Amino acid sequence: LEPILPLYLEDLLHATPIQTGLVLVAAIFPTLFASVIGYYADRVGHFYVSLLGMVIFAVATLSLALPTSFLSFILPLALFGLGSCTILTPLLPAMADVVNKKGWNCYAKTYALYNMTYSLSMAAGPILAGFIFEDFGFQWTMIMFGVMIIVATPVIFSSQVASVLAKWRGAQSPTESSDA
Repeated sequence: LEPILPLYLEDLLHATPIQTGLVLVAAIFPTLFASVIGYYADRVGHFYVSLLGMVIFAVATLSLALPTSFLSFILPLALFGLGSCTILTPLLPAMADVVNKKGWNCYAKTYALYNMTYSLSMAAGPILAGFIFEDFGFQWTMIMFGVMIIVATPVIFSSQVASVLAKWRGAQSPTESSDA
C-alpha cells in the first residue's frame, strides 16, 4: 500500500506529499490501541483476535478500492491499520505459546524466523504491488490484495480451526449422548 497509495493520490486528487502523509496517518492511528488488542488476545485467545484482524484487514483492503476523495480514504485506512494491528499484536505471544507447548527452547530462533519472514514480505510486497498497480491500477490492486487475504485466511488458520472444531465437538458429545 505504501508505495502505490501516494502515486494514486497524486494522480487522482493531485495530492501534495503533505496531504498524502496526513491521509496515511489514518492507517497508523489504530496502533495506539495495540495494548487493548493485546489484552483481549490474552483473555479470549490469540487465534480469535488474529482471525478477527484478518476479516477487518480483508474488508478494509477491498474498501480501499472505493474512495475518490481525501476524506473517504480515512475510514478504510483506519480499518486497514486496525486490521494489521489486530493480526500482528497476538502473533508473537502465539508463537511463544507454540514453543512452550512443544517444549522447545528456541525463542530467539522463532522470533528471528518471524523477523526474517516479515522483512521478506516488506521487500517483496511493494515490488509485487508496483507491478500489479502499473498493469491494473489502484482499485484492482486493492481488490486482488483483498481476495488474496480472503483466500489465505483459511489456509493460515486451518490447524487452529480444526482444533477449535474438535474442542467444540467434544463439548457437544456428552449432551448429545445424554439426550439419546
